Amino acid sequence: MSSGGDGRAPAAGGAGLFAPSRVATAVLAVVAVAFAVGGWRLGFRDDDGPGPGLLPFAAAVVLAVLLALMQREPAGPEETPFRLRPLIGIALCAAYAAAAPWTGFVPATLVLVAGWVRIFHGESWLRCGLLAAALTGAGVLLFGTLLRVPMPLVPGLP
Repeated sequence: MSSGGDGRAPAAGGAGLFAPSRVATAVLAVVAVAFAVGGWRLGFRDDDGPGPGLLPFAAAVVLAVLLALMQREPAGPEETPFRLRPLIGIALCAAYAAAAPWTGFVPATLVLVAGWVRIFHGESWLRCGLLAAALTGAGVLLFGTLLRVPMPLVPGLP
């Protein structure tokens, strides 16, 4: 398997459309657009100075410029191919953030920790459940009891 008769193997990721650097650029471009739209909606000026939308809009502009500069550089041959596991981790965290306001801290955290340990560490369901219960209990003790952070532990309970 040579890349042109010179005996070298083709690059592992590098120049492909789904190279990690290209995927990261696309995701950050979506973030930049969201910041720009949010900043525009908030407004750039207030009665007595800069408005609340100025900083997010400025951050979006800076991010867009940096992304454009980043795309000028070719992906290096040392770039590893795209992997799915980090996306699974991001999806789990996003699902947790979306579910926690509706389900409360305890159920969402139990499911997140048990799923994370099962998917990424391959532990048994018993071990996943025990670890999830221990870490969720520690979180409730630390944030709910010691630091007195107001948070919905379970829906319908004070």
